[in-house]
Amino acid sequence: MDSLTDIVDLDRYPIQSADSAKLRGFAADCRRQYRDQGVLLLTRFLTPGGLERMAGEARAAAPKSFRQVKQHNVYLCEDDPSFEPEHPRRRRLRTSNSTVADCDIAADGALRRLYGSPAIRRFFATVTGKPGLYPYTDPLSPLNLGVTAKGQTLAWHFDRSDFAITLLLQEALRGGQFEYVSRIRGDHRDNYSGIENLLDGDRSGVQTLDMRAGTLVLFQGRYSIHRVTRVEGDQDRLLAVLSYDERPDQRMPAYTQKTFYGRAA
Repeated sequence: MDSLTDIVDLDRYPIQSADSAKLRGFAADCRRQYRDQGVLLLTRFLTPGGLERMAGEARAAAPKSFRQVKQHNVYLCEDDPSFEPEHPRRRRLRTSNSTVADCDIAADGALRRLYGSPAIRRFFATVTGKPGLYPYTDPLSPLNLGVTAKGQTLAWHFDRSDFAITLLLQEALRGGQFEYVSRIRGDHRDNYSGIENLLDGDRSGVQTLDMRAGTLVLFQGRYSIHRVTRVEGDQDRLLAVLSYDERPDQRMPAYTQKTFYGRAA
């Protein structure tokens, strides 16, 4: 049964409304915000009970995470020696975090029900302007948990996909803030100077998302550089990552699987 009544605040966010006009109006408003601002922030998306259940599932799965410490540039691509060593395309940053693969998350839990809901997929497709969205078919990449523990951080980077869908389930005690510079680049605008200034410490364009536990975010990370600041304290930052493709029957490449999960399947 495709019902999210007990886990999503459907009064605040009527993604399953029987009133089609109400649903279309809500989805259109969300799409405009996402299109105009590059981010859609839905605070208190979960019911209190839904958040409690999902956070519990995340904490139970966290010990199964694969820890990564890696050096990378902001584009998450291979080093290009045709650029100068201090160019933004070659500047090396350090990321340290952990990822729980799909197969290590409870198969019968609330997180799984949310991810697999046709209603939620239709809503995401409408907001992102895609004709449809489909779950990945490999056992590792569809639904993930990002675990950022004390001392860990995600350095500045751009996403390689058009959008990311995340759901914050547990905040860090201190730190762990999501910072970004909105649309610092575009399809035909590299803006290397602006990115260089940011990496050199210029925070004039930096914004912080007010993400509290239970917040759902759709984010255009291909164009907006972003990071998660260093986590302090003994409470992990737990983030669900919901990944879909606009084509059916897609799998994450084996090389990428090994990078994120330490194994391929």
